[in-house]
Amino acid sequence: MTENLQCALTGKLLPLEKTIRFVIGPDNAVIADLSEELPGDGIRLLGYRATLEASISDGSFIGLFGSDFLDDVPIIAPSFVDKIETQLMDRVLGLIGLARRAGAVLNGFAKVEGCLKSGKCDLLITANDGAEGGRMKMTRLAEAVQCPQVTILPTARLSMALGQTNVIHAGIVGSGWAERLTASIDRLSLYVNGHEAA
Repeated sequence: MTENLQCALTGKLLPLEKTIRFVIGPDNAVIADLSEELPGDGIRLLGYRATLEASISDGSFIGLFGSDFLDDVPIIAPSFVDKIETQLMDRVLGLIGLARRAGAVLNGFAKVEGCLKSGKCDLLITANDGAEGGRMKMTRLAEAVQCPQVTILPTARLSMALGQTNVIHAGIVGSGWAERLTASIDRLSLYVNGHEAA
């Protein structure tokens, strides 16, 4: 059972995967501890980019760290919120790359279509900028066989993760890989869009 943790801003109890932990580094800069490994007490916030941006803008974010800073007010880099999105995206792409090396990824329309029809596909990843006709056909097929589908990645990123060009559709084979990828993609979507991908 997932432990619920308190958002320092809203006071709500949330599953760990829906939050982001922040700590202050040795250089007094605020760091997003996405790996949950950095030392220090830190604070935890709901993992929405919009919530983070608003709290930075009105000054409430820094205030959550306490008021005993004197001249050493924690530093927030100009690229802070963008960097978190990049890091979350990199984690998704890295995981797709690991799944590919483990032989758990099929790509290309015909291969993915066959995988879906055979019932062996555990997760369908479709590029969000692919041709609408192809995306809709895959979506209907995935729905027919009750295969989860996510569409948060652009073609360029999906292609990069798989070491190929113009990848629009990828099928994940293996429930373990599908679960890990879904969790990672949901965390990215939560941050960017304010809701999970699936």
